[in-house]
Amino acid sequence: MDKKTYVVIDDGSHEYNIVVEQKSKGEVISLYYSENEAWSSHIRGTLVLKMLDNGNGVRFNKNLKSLDYSQLNQFRLLMNFEREIDRNELNKRKCQIFGHEGNAPLEL
Repeated sequence: MDKKTYVVIDDGSHEYNIVVEQKSKGEVISLYYSENEAWSSHIRGTLVLKMLDNGNGVRFNKNLKSLDYSQLNQFRLLMNFEREIDRNELNKRKCQIFGHEGNAPLEL
């Protein structure tokens, strides 16, 4: 099946790899720690989070009921990446959110 690897750079440092694979069950997007020496040796190159999009919804390899802030950042990274590569333009549409105090709108 088709497989592509993307490198995530943060402030000039290789932090993560994202692997996208087309499988018979759907598209699998996996986030891995890089081999960067900044990571502890026991987690370098290991899986952080995996998402399967079967065309009828998504499933994750982990229970996401409770996340610490580091895990939340990793989840956001995976979701932002998925949004960018999504082929359905409706899923890329951004919404504006206005504060109740007349603040400038946020685009999400």
